[in-house]
Amino acid sequence: MDINTISLHCFNTLPQIGPKSLARIKEAGANKLWLEGSLLEFQTILGSRVKLDWYKEFSNLNRAEFLDQELDYLIKSNIQVITRQDQDYPQALLEITTPPTILYVKGDIGELENALAIVGTRKYNPYGARVAEKLSRELSEAGIPIISGLALGIDSIAHRGCLDGKSKTIAVLGGGISPEVLYPKTNQSLANAIVAAGGALISEFPPKSKPRRENFVLRNRIVSGIARGILVIEAPIKSGTMTTVQYALEQNRDVFAIPGNIDIKNSEGTNQLIKQGAYIVTKVEDILNVFGLEIIRRKLDLGSFELSQRDILQHLTQTPLKVEQLAQLTQQEVMDIMATLSILELSGVVTLGSQGEYSLNIELD
Repeated sequence: MDINTISLHCFNTLPQIGPKSLARIKEAGANKLWLEGSLLEFQTILGSRVKLDWYKEFSNLNRAEFLDQELDYLIKSNIQVITRQDQDYPQALLEITTPPTILYVKGDIGELENALAIVGTRKYNPYGARVAEKLSRELSEAGIPIISGLALGIDSIAHRGCLDGKSKTIAVLGGGISPEVLYPKTNQSLANAIVAAGGALISEFPPKSKPRRENFVLRNRIVSGIARGILVIEAPIKSGTMTTVQYALEQNRDVFAIPGNIDIKNSEGTNQLIKQGAYIVTKVEDILNVFGLEIIRRKLDLGSFELSQRDILQHLTQTPLKVEQLAQLTQQEVMDIMATLSILELSGVVTLGSQGEYSLNIELD
């Protein structure tokens, strides 16, 4: 981290310095302004309309000592600080209207070309949870990085599904990424797992910043901006999820939605998006086809399955089949078939289609 970047970070810790002022300070040379900036210089650089009532307290601060303390904290915490000009800055973010001047990163944010944001409500239904876990895992298995906001609900399920599928997942926070302020606190172990698995936590807010309600709306433009497209699982029409969709549309990102029960409030947002032209998603291929990618399926040895499972899987290699058809072909009881299929579906081996038919989600050796 160069000295100008660290100085810019120091300015970012001052609550009175907003994104526009931060960008102007960066252009003028952050380190010189941090150590030697006069009131007149700030008036010239930031403009006469910007209030500088913070300057008195700033001028009395031991700025060299503060800078050293912050640098030491960032290094010990393994937090990277990057700006728009840095090679590590996500290229997709440079395309949006207001890219963050500064980003804090814990982990690895490389190789996000085909990343997909998955978003949805905190108060999810069992259907939404099942779909979020299944699709995020299968997309991850296909090599698609998943972006979300680490919130409780669909966000957390999407991150965990991606971890199960072994691809990178990125959590964009509405506050600092330091453990003492990370929100929600109950997701600290998930945050640790994301970084340990090769993903990252990112935020435009200083590491020790406590989460604020208005910051989450700002955060949403990064969730969509860093991704190639956005998948909405469940969302009421009036929700934070739908603000992320609005950002995605402004950023010219692909929008995907899961169809839902018309009697459930959580489906109102997704069903409306489909009416308005969002891509309807019932399986992973619906997303990969739009991205121009082929699904890479896991290869598993048929001999690694139990005898009753092998009997079912062998029939599914030919064509998708319903429970009743499988019962006829295998001479197994319907209830036994359903129990076996449930286990295979949970492990990602088979997929249940919209017409009640099961198909293989892997390749058998």
